[in-house]
Amino acid sequence: MATITINYKRPYNLYIRPSSGWNHFHDAYYNNSDDTLMLIGYSYKHYIFALKIDASNGEYISHNANWNDQAYDGKIIKTSDDNFLIYEDDGIPRLWKIDNNTGDIWEKGINPTASSSPGGSGLIETSDQNIVLGLSSGAAKYNSDATELIWYKTFGHSSTATLEKTSDNKLILIGIVNNQYVVQKVDEDGNSEWEKLIDVNSVNSRGNLLLPIENGEFILGFRDDNENLYKFDVDGNYEVIYNYSWTLNGSSSSYSFPGTIVQTSDGGIIFSGRAGNSPWVIKLDASFNEQWNLYGNESYNNILQYAAESSSQSSAFSIIQETADGGFILVGSSTPFIQKIDSSGNLVWPNLSD
Repeated sequence: MATITINYKRPYNLYIRPSSGWNHFHDAYYNNSDDTLMLIGYSYKHYIFALKIDASNGEYISHNANWNDQAYDGKIIKTSDDNFLIYEDDGIPRLWKIDNNTGDIWEKGINPTASSSPGGSGLIETSDQNIVLGLSSGAAKYNSDATELIWYKTFGHSSTATLEKTSDNKLILIGIVNNQYVVQKVDEDGNSEWEKLIDVNSVNSRGNLLLPIENGEFILGFRDDNENLYKFDVDGNYEVIYNYSWTLNGSSSSYSFPGTIVQTSDGGIIFSGRAGNSPWVIKLDASFNEQWNLYGNESYNNILQYAAESSSQSSAFSIIQETADGGFILVGSSTPFIQKIDSSGNLVWPNLSD
């Protein structure tokens, strides 16, 4: 295991940094069984790391670090054997499996394409305990330990960095073709069932919101300036359910980039993003009506006060995970921080008097 110093400071500022340099959180998984959070990212000198913390107070539990390279994006999932699988993209996709204590199980680089940089970050476990990866050129299915390529398919579009599994065990891929987004549904063998083209003002291969919900349906938000959330049914019919084009400090939110989206235990959703360098969080109920948002209030200002050590807040709220008590953990990516809010958006930890 690579030697990495944990700089505690306070729980809200817990991150991996041995001296100086870039640090990024890419993804997180909340483990309900022991109220912990597993985070992944890369740190100074580009070590890929996994960090486990206590979700009740943000205290450090354990960490591990793997290959020394810069990763552009990443994904962590909990597998059916109660371990964790990490997918990091440093140009060549890499898979790293760890146990619940961040201990190594296996790690390998994979490249099912002829490309020197297949890219991607999408990762799901299928109903037969195999894995599917989203790549810049399509998708690939491997057996559970990635020793056998089952299939690799292209779908006529590029940048399949967004990939999720629906409740009916189908795969949703988001790609790009002719400056349009392609939303495609395929089965676990990679056979296409339908695809839809969505016209937007601009396209981006990363940073799109994709949330599977019940009955094979899913919610989708694109990284563009339409600022719509769409709900897709099982057959690919869709409607706009919410528009978050609102004004921040008198300026248009036309640079509003989505960050992350999570379905909440009350049947609603919570999602985040930023408008320019102003981050926000919005909570919707089960009917997709806004309940509250974090922007410009006392709780928001307290969170921003402790969110970062630099003047830039542009990466705040890039990861959200709901906890067993109905609260939420907020994680920043390129300006690393970890904080917890309650179900109404009020700061739980850190203690502002510390």
